[in-house]
Amino acid sequence: MSRGVHGTGDVSRAELFDSLCNVRRLYILDYLSEEGPTAELGTLVENVAAAEYEKEAAAVSRSERRRVYVSLYQTHLPKLEEQGLVEWDRETNRITLVARGTVDAVLDSDADSTIPWHRYYLGLAVVSGALFALVLGDVSPFA
Repeated sequence: MSRGVHGTGDVSRAELFDSLCNVRRLYILDYLSEEGPTAELGTLVENVAAAEYEKEAAAVSRSERRRVYVSLYQTHLPKLEEQGLVEWDRETNRITLVARGTVDAVLDSDADSTIPWHRYYLGLAVVSGALFALVLGDVSPFA
């Protein structure tokens, strides 16, 4: 049921970011990217619940796992499958990350290597202010 572009597993940026805006789908994709590309549903549920509740997998309660299971089964896995990010074999309950290269490129992007937007604009404002002060002060060559 994978809907990837031309069967290649390619996913549009909009679909990918739509998936990443939900924390449970992000945990699913992150787990499959790091540990997979394939996982059984029970293992995926356990690890998503552990990440969500910030506990070790063994410490996640049955009710916490159940909430995550229902959510993944009814909402998140079908959505990821519809978007062509994963394939879900319901007979074996195995989930496979299909668009691994696309997901890895986004999840592995090093946020520290880029300038955050607010620092970029702050720097731009400081430089603009300094240039404006030089023009007002009739400093050559800005006079």
